[in-house]
Amino acid sequence: MDYDGKLILAPMVRVGTYPMRLLTAGYGADIVYSEELVDKRVIASVRRVNEALGTVDFLDKGGEQGGRLMFRTSASERPRLVFQLGTAEAVGALRAVSVVAGDVGALDVNMGCPKQFSLQGGMGAALLRKPEVAEVGLDDPRDTVELARRLGACGVSAIAVHGRTTQQRPRDPANWAHIRLVVDALESTRVPVIANGDIMSYSDAQRVRQETGCAAAMLARAAMWNASVFRPGGEPWAWMCMYVCMYVCMYV
Repeated sequence: MDYDGKLILAPMVRVGTYPMRLLTAGYGADIVYSEELVDKRVIASVRRVNEALGTVDFLDKGGEQGGRLMFRTSASERPRLVFQLGTAEAVGALRAVSVVAGDVGALDVNMGCPKQFSLQGGMGAALLRKPEVAEVGLDDPRDTVELARRLGACGVSAIAVHGRTTQQRPRDPANWAHIRLVVDALESTRVPVIANGDIMSYSDAQRVRQETGCAAAMLARAAMWNASVFRPGGEPWAWMCMYVCMYVCMYV
């Protein structure tokens, strides 16, 4: 997957669903991330082809006999789709990857989520304390740079960096200067860095690339309120509401 110059729908729980990914792609998102799904749930899921909708559905335990929809995608979405995985250990991650790998364009291990659910399960930002174990968050910038170097040496295709520490929340300003440190550290490896944090508009995405030298920018919060944020100038609100209703009626 080519990340250079791309504008990306970032992973966010209950946001990165199939209708939202289709909507934002229609407005110019080059790459779209799924919401984070935990490895154990993925491993236990059942894959079904939905002929009526032209989709591939992964259902929770129960399969066609009552299983709840866990994840939905389609062949047309695959080239731009990144599946985000929540995991605490390599064996479970590999088993989960084997379930979905044939239906997605790339896989991302969440190493940045600061929420308690992820931390107490050894997932998300907790992985930053386990170097042997890649979206990353920032605590000590020096440690983040060193981890990024290790990940780059492992052969990852890209590293997304959120410009906040695990203690910070969206009300706290993201530190783009720290993202620049990672970009500079990985320059010789040619591993693209994706910037995340406080990118609230199309112009912000252009600005973060200029200020950090990152290959791509990702956002999700702004897209929750205006899915056309991926397009210069956006879309009139009435038209966007029409498209939202269309996708909701088709796929929800």
